[in-house]
Amino acid sequence: MSFGSEWNHMYQETKHQKPNFTSAFGLLTHLEVDELRAYLNDDDKFENIVKDVKELKDIETEKEMVMASNRSLAEFNLSKEPHFNRRKQEIQHLSEEGEHIFNNIEAKSKELSQKGPNQSLETTLALLQTAAAEMEEESEELAKKFLGGSLDIDGFLEQFSTRRKIMHLRRVKADKMT
Repeated sequence: MSFGSEWNHMYQETKHQKPNFTSAFGLLTHLEVDELRAYLNDDDKFENIVKDVKELKDIETEKEMVMASNRSLAEFNLSKEPHFNRRKQEIQHLSEEGEHIFNNIEAKSKELSQKGPNQSLETTLALLQTAAAEMEEESEELAKKFLGGSLDIDGFLEQFSTRRKIMHLRRVKADKMT
């Protein structure tokens, strides 16, 4: 049984009970009128009779138990406050991060739709494959010029390696798209 349900059970159990004052009245029924007046005129004596009633003692004990359990529950809740605050900050941070990511995606989506709203993936793939083929042809032309003697070795190596690198990158991108 959890702490809260235990308290609720205790409250429900005593909620409808009414004190039975017969034991207190039993003592008073045997007293003479003068003795009763003495109790009425002396608040301390009257309080002592009331305090001796078992039901009132039980209610007082129950009140103390409820207050102690309430204090215990409050202390338990307060002990959870640092953990709660850390989690709250984590959630806030993740929420801000998610909002930032969402805004980036939205901006990139908008940018993409403005750049090529009519260009399909197939068209992009075809253009990429064509550009790779053109780079390959250019690098082959450089090789022919070098073999023909119209291009020195330093110029050939620099231009050939650059064009081949671009050609291979475009082919890899085209392969990834298929």
